[in-house]
Amino acid sequence: MNCARSCQCLVVIFGFQVLGILAVSWEEWWTYDGISGPSFWGLINPDWNLCNQGKRQSPIDIQPKNILFDPNLKDIDITQNKIDGTLENSGHGIVFTLETSINDMINISGGPLAYNYPIHSVAFHFGLNDDGGSEHLIDGRRFPGEIQILGYNADLYENLSLAVQHPNGLVGISILMEIGDLSNPEIRRMTNRLPNIQFGGQTSHLTDVFMAGFLPASGFMTYEGSMTEPGCQETITWILMNRPIYITDNQIFSLRKLMQGEKSDPRAPLGGNFRPIQALNGRTIRTNIMLGHKDQDKNCPTLHKNLEFKASRGKPANGVM
Repeated sequence: MNCARSCQCLVVIFGFQVLGILAVSWEEWWTYDGISGPSFWGLINPDWNLCNQGKRQSPIDIQPKNILFDPNLKDIDITQNKIDGTLENSGHGIVFTLETSINDMINISGGPLAYNYPIHSVAFHFGLNDDGGSEHLIDGRRFPGEIQILGYNADLYENLSLAVQHPNGLVGISILMEIGDLSNPEIRRMTNRLPNIQFGGQTSHLTDVFMAGFLPASGFMTYEGSMTEPGCQETITWILMNRPIYITDNQIFSLRKLMQGEKSDPRAPLGGNFRPIQALNGRTIRTNIMLGHKDQDKNCPTLHKNLEFKASRGKPANGVM
């Protein structure tokens, strides 16, 4: 590092330390751009050092050449009950947090999972235009949005706070959003409440949300990764569904009208809340999708390179979907 760059870094770090003296809450202050954005997450708080130094970070770009077929992967199973919860504009995104007790948890199991993972929350990531919004990419393509269902390992840990710090602690189900004429019913229910959460900190209560309704009936890819926000803990098994779900133009326009700050200080639009792509670093991406020629050996764990996947509506491309 040259002298000029070193001095700049020292100035930035010193500035954060001064702000810390003024009792800035790191949990609220981080953003997705500027000097509090992803490139600085690991610098502004030592507890977030994995954001800059981790080797199993998320999100990633799912490329066909890196995918291996695993015949041992089971179907994903989610409890078929409905649940109540609170939809919140957190200032970083839209989050639906489930109201659960020991008797009414909505569990995720199957797939690559060896334990039961009750769902804690659902997060929405979206862009300010149709060119981007999802955190994960498919063969270099970013989708307009992404829904992430977060669950924690209740077999080993008492709560999310403990699970996020330990191996096999979390599961994240990623469902990419595509723009279409008819939206997913559960997305529709949540976007209908957006006028109530226009500004940071506002909430709206929802009843009878059918969590299994978010999942398209299709296969998936899976890999070991991290949380995509500070502190980037590398304790999460990601499951990316192989089909998108749909959101209408009007609904995503409503998302893009939301603001980060309170009504008295709206600050900036909430959209654009996605972390840049992270290096794969030799990790394996597995799938339960058996594709290929009719004479393909079903015992072979590797997908053929000449498979054609679908990365967008009605248009074949070299990407999954």
